[in-house]
Amino acid sequence: MQEYQILNWDSSFFGFKVASISNKKLEAEHIKAVLQKLKDQEVKLVYWAKDPDTELPDEILKAYNGFLADRRVTFVKRLDKNLTENIRSHIGISEYPESEPDQNLLDLAVSSGRYSRFKTDPNIPGKKFRELYHLWMRNSTLRKFAKTVLVYQENEDIMGMVTLKEKNGRGAIGLIAVAAAMRGEGIGLHLLHEADKWFLKNGLEQVEVATQEENKATIFYRKLGFELDRSSHIYHFWL
Repeated sequence: MQEYQILNWDSSFFGFKVASISNKKLEAEHIKAVLQKLKDQEVKLVYWAKDPDTELPDEILKAYNGFLADRRVTFVKRLDKNLTENIRSHIGISEYPESEPDQNLLDLAVSSGRYSRFKTDPNIPGKKFRELYHLWMRNSTLRKFAKTVLVYQENEDIMGMVTLKEKNGRGAIGLIAVAAAMRGEGIGLHLLHEADKWFLKNGLEQVEVATQEENKATIFYRKLGFELDRSSHIYHFWL
């Protein structure tokens, strides 16, 4: 297995060299050697999605300015076709056309990333975080990152959204957010029910969603029948 890779897109976006370590279970001395090798290549930022059970000594974190940026959890559920067909469609939900996103969608995209490692990392300017999520939404509505985007509208204003795609034979939820003024009104639930229908219509009988362990949405997903599939700890090292 290749130990690491230089991430060309990330490097171009941030304006400095970014790399990702591939192996999730490196021993302490090995990870130290890889980080030093990347530092010698003038890499500035390194991501490492580590197995949660793999130890990482504090001395390495201190030496390479590393910290735990994200406790990533991925949930999966199998869709019940009979149950899904009995759910009434919500009149306020529709597919966003293949076009540029409006400002409400861009704002919702930023809101969806409030627990993101790119938001919580103090070394990443807030401007770059917002730009990143604007790009994610733009590439979703233009159908580059997503197969479709479902939106909830009220008085013609978009107040909720979810982006959907296929990943390794499963349906996958990307961005999801509801406007602050509408939270607690069941909009997220309606969006996910419509997402289930869309996935089944497109021949996908399983769906996955990734989020952060500290995100309260994990409780919501479990109530909807999602079960934990895998987890990882993502570290950022600033060299």
